[in-house]
Amino acid sequence: AGQASVDAPLAAGRLVVMGAAPVLDTRLLTAMRAFMTDRIKDVSAEAIGKINTQLGLTVLGAQPPAETVSAITDILGESSRRRALTIVRTENSRVYSTAAYERLLQQAQMVEGLQKQWRASGKPHPRINHLAADGQVQDVTKPFKMGEDRFGKPIKLMYPHDPAAPASETILCGCTMVPWHADWAGAMKNPARKYAQDEAGQPVRELLAR
Repeated sequence: AGQASVDAPLAAGRLVVMGAAPVLDTRLLTAMRAFMTDRIKDVSAEAIGKINTQLGLTVLGAQPPAETVSAITDILGESSRRRALTIVRTENSRVYSTAAYERLLQQAQMVEGLQKQWRASGKPHPRINHLAADGQVQDVTKPFKMGEDRFGKPIKLMYPHDPAAPASETILCGCTMVPWHADWAGAMKNPARKYAQDEAGQPVRELLAR
């Protein structure tokens, strides 16, 4: 699905022929290198291994997400499914985003001028810096600029759910990354960056400047 999220827009934009790039190495996804379950607090290494196995089954299509949530809830020894649901949603999204980025890197070798664009999730209560980044365009190999943390250190993500990013920037993030090319601007209704707005219709950029 992550691969298709890159191939389909490029095909629609007539920039590349479908199937021109090699299929992503499924061994990379099978290894689940993008899982960041080691950051889960108060969980043993043995439990982390079991959780990764359950997540892998879902990513490979061998087990429905609901069953994975139940299994992880049992592994955690908790009565509530809330934390397990957060883990499944976050880590599945991470694998999806990682696959999309790997595909974008492949296509960038064949499509001159190919870039990437950050798109906010549209959730009712998003991270303010993710919302402000909506529409931001960067070269494929350069990170998105997501503002600063509370210590004044710049936050940079290569793509949504970037494993190298702080957990606070990726947990339950619903943002996506899409291919971008300057040749598409003429066919788009809003080719320039359109800043996201709050519920009152005020640009988020103005809120951040206060």
